[in-house]
Amino acid sequence: MPLLPESRKRFLALLFQHGIFWGWNALFASVMYFLFLPLVLGPVLIDVFDGRMPVSLFVSAAVLLAIPGVTTIFAVLYLRNTPQRLLPLFYGLQAPLLFLAFFRTFLIRELTVPAAGVLLIIGMGVLAFGYGFFFGNQSSTRLGAVLRSLLVGFCATTALYLGALLGLYSLPWLTDLVVGFLRFRWVISFFELLRQSQGTALFWLPIGVGFLLACSTLAVVFPFALLWLYLRHSAAVLRAARPQLGRVLPLACALLVPVAAGLVMQRHHVQPQIAAFAALEHAPQHAEDRLRLLDQSALLRQGILNAYLAPYRYLGATGTSRDLQEVYRRSLYLSETSAATVQQVFNGLAAPFLYQGSSLLADRDRADTAYEQFFDQPIQKAEREAVLAALAATYDRAQREAGLLDIGQRRVLLAEQEVSIAEHGDIADIEIHEVYRNQTPEQQEIFYYFSLPETAVMTGLWLGDSADRAHRFPFVVSTRGAAQRVYNNEVRRRTDPALLEQIGPRQYRLRAFPIPPRPTLSDGGTSRFSPVRAVAVLGAPPAMHLWMTYRTFPIISPTGQPVAWPLPRLTERRNVFFSSATERRLQGQRAPLFQSLTDEDWLPESLPFTQPPTLVSHQVLFHAPRAATLRVQLQPAVSVENPLPPGLPLAVVLDRSLTMAAHQRQVTDVLATLGRLSSARVPVHAYLTSTPLRGEAPSRIEQLASLTPAQLRPYGGGQPVGDLLRQFAALAGATAYRAIVVITDAGSMDFATDKQPISAFSGPVFFLHVGGRLAPGYDDATLATIQRRGGTVTTELSQILDHLASPPVPGVLVAQRLDGYRVTVSVAAPSSLLPAGDRPLGPAVSDGEAPPLLARAVPAVPAVPAVEAVVPLDASLAARALILARMQSVDHQDPRQLDPLHALAKLYRIVSPYSSMIVLVNDEQRRLLAEAEKSADRFDRTVESGKEILTTPNELLASGAPEPEEWLLILLALAVVAGWQARIRRQKALTHAQA
Repeated sequence: MPLLPESRKRFLALLFQHGIFWGWNALFASVMYFLFLPLVLGPVLIDVFDGRMPVSLFVSAAVLLAIPGVTTIFAVLYLRNTPQRLLPLFYGLQAPLLFLAFFRTFLIRELTVPAAGVLLIIGMGVLAFGYGFFFGNQSSTRLGAVLRSLLVGFCATTALYLGALLGLYSLPWLTDLVVGFLRFRWVISFFELLRQSQGTALFWLPIGVGFLLACSTLAVVFPFALLWLYLRHSAAVLRAARPQLGRVLPLACALLVPVAAGLVMQRHHVQPQIAAFAALEHAPQHAEDRLRLLDQSALLRQGILNAYLAPYRYLGATGTSRDLQEVYRRSLYLSETSAATVQQVFNGLAAPFLYQGSSLLADRDRADTAYEQFFDQPIQKAEREAVLAALAATYDRAQREAGLLDIGQRRVLLAEQEVSIAEHGDIADIEIHEVYRNQTPEQQEIFYYFSLPETAVMTGLWLGDSADRAHRFPFVVSTRGAAQRVYNNEVRRRTDPALLEQIGPRQYRLRAFPIPPRPTLSDGGTSRFSPVRAVAVLGAPPAMHLWMTYRTFPIISPTGQPVAWPLPRLTERRNVFFSSATERRLQGQRAPLFQSLTDEDWLPESLPFTQPPTLVSHQVLFHAPRAATLRVQLQPAVSVENPLPPGLPLAVVLDRSLTMAAHQRQVTDVLATLGRLSSARVPVHAYLTSTPLRGEAPSRIEQLASLTPAQLRPYGGGQPVGDLLRQFAALAGATAYRAIVVITDAGSMDFATDKQPISAFSGPVFFLHVGGRLAPGYDDATLATIQRRGGTVTTELSQILDHLASPPVPGVLVAQRLDGYRVTVSVAAPSSLLPAGDRPLGPAVSDGEAPPLLARAVPAVPAVPAVEAVVPLDASLAARALILARMQSVDHQDPRQLDPLHALAKLYRIVSPYSSMIVLVNDEQRRLLAEAEKSADRFDRTVESGKEILTTPNELLASGAPEPEEWLLILLALAVVAGWQARIRRQKALTHAQA
């Protein structure tokens, strides 16, 4: 065959070089600037501005968009006379940079150390080739030659790694292209799409087919072109370094990079979750084993967290990465064994991007459970920053309802806060008015856990979109289960409700939704930029107003003196945040007490008196038809250190979960105090609970003095507080106790579950929360267990001992010491019965409800005989005390016995353990609430721990690649969808403009 003339060969070479470079760039630029920019990058830019997408994703998308334009401009300006450099520019620089930008924008999520190392090596390899492309291979100094030799190591490693990894796809891809085209099945798909798109596919067909062919050619040729260019460049640099370094040193410097990379990868070859799950597979049987695992807690945490976040850190899993195997069997007709070998080679090369497990989701629940059982905290709560970082690594919008991940999130600004107080002697009405402004483009829910003294009573809740009290939405007192269901349903329907619940003896939960979103750049629900909306974005977001009121007695010192008015103590908040921009006022004026608050403070601990009150004894008579009249007395009581009277023993139930390790000194002090009280007349028994992972059974200790440090050592967790009481009940058997004191920390609601049984004990149950913080709340069964015998929760052992040391009063049905007051309920004498003309202090009750108790205030009796004072009394405080007292004699599982308690709360418009306040804004919500209140489960609540269900990215390597005609079908379908979405946007914009 005759050789072509030199001129013809040069012409064909120029045609090939220019055709590849300019043709591919023209097609890619057309797709990027006419499709990607308006349909993808434009909305991405708006979402970044609106806070819906991390900035890093926009940066990588912008780089992907800029590469063809920058490369084209550079070629036009500097490579016009050197066309032979076009292909090295394209295959050596442009294509690898496009690969990295595309990989980061659409495939990669959160970088692991091995994945980051691989990308760093590839980036350095591209940089090394680029340096040689622009500045040549020669180095004038010995140091420069050493550095260039090291860079050659990155360049060669990049070529070998990417060439092998991507080259495995080239041969089957080429086969699929040829065979798929010759089958002509894509023709049928094309005409079908042409019919469905009403001809619009013809506009995208030339660009789409050309782009598909260009990408296919690039996929086939790129690995081998990269390998050839980079290895040739590496050899040229090593030859150029010989005059300064000789033959051996340049090669040694170049080999240093792949050797070091191999050692690092070998160290991280086994992912940490494998060792973590193996270590926690069996519960330790000895104390030494528990100590060993505690010493490895950092490694266990790393492994469990890696398994939990696997969908956000890896492209696939070794157990499901079978796409290449299927491609080789389908395209090249390899046997099962040969195709599996190819897949194993690919999995070995892609190991930094693959999760070592059966699937990305297989170990998520396992990791969640393992973390809770070992670290005694929900993984979303304890590792919130790590989980949020993983979520931010990909496009993922949070759920509307505030969950554990929303703790501490700065989404809704508390713009204004005003506290007003009306003093009535030793009773105060306190109102908290707050204004919220959403800082995000999504509707948000605010969420408060807080506590008040047990004698205080919540009296009101309102919502409004302005400060006008005449137009605010009022509350309704409803059964707690019905109120919760209606609230959650309305949140899902994106309607305005607010809910205030009691979830502990003194703990409350306040939620409000939706806080309206701030304006966004999108116009009328579209992605089209609007200058009018842009101006609105710069203004203040819409406001949501909330009012909450309560009545309270003052804080009383142990000596019986009034100290201050109590304010709600924040336990936890979600979504809402405070800042220096928050305007805080007391009685409409800026007060130094409020101005000194930090960004973490919700309210001061207390308010000073305008005038010191005189403490008096209060009593209220409650009368029900055909029932005895009850007298409720609330009398200030001085705390006296009385020894425990002889009688039944005292039980101490000790929580030994891992989070108790931070409070061991306080636990030791409490046990020492109880040990000094323990005697033959007042024995104290200790019950050591056990977690599922502890590896030992719960135990009973008859003498506190016999406890050893090993027995008290915390380990494991993940159990609700109800399990502590059940373990105690199983060990105690028929033993009767004066009281049960549960020593635990503030995490009581983290693992609560529904339908826990209510424990029945002969004595009251007290929860002593060490660490100075109460739990946010309890599940309903635990709350009923505490309150059915007059127990309570506290952070001070002295309050429990004070309660137990109080002598019984003859003729009194219930007697309790709460917040410095002695609360008693007794049957009133016949002469104290209400006259026939008396009316209840509160609104009328609807027909068909349980008959309410009528109340009348009687003259107040001074607490100190030398002081004469008569203080107006509001019966709501006594009504709450009566509800708490009557809870000790009802069946908490019988709604018919709970109805009278709810009727009393509804009559006096207060919150109780079985009655919640809900704000409704329309008749449909009121209808739904009325129906829910008639159901048999009207008092049954669902435990809401706040754990969120995370959106999971797809597993990219879990299925085989589409055939070429399927790629064409996908491309044409995307074109049709894009045209259809553009039409919808135009229609929405027109509708919005007309509105």
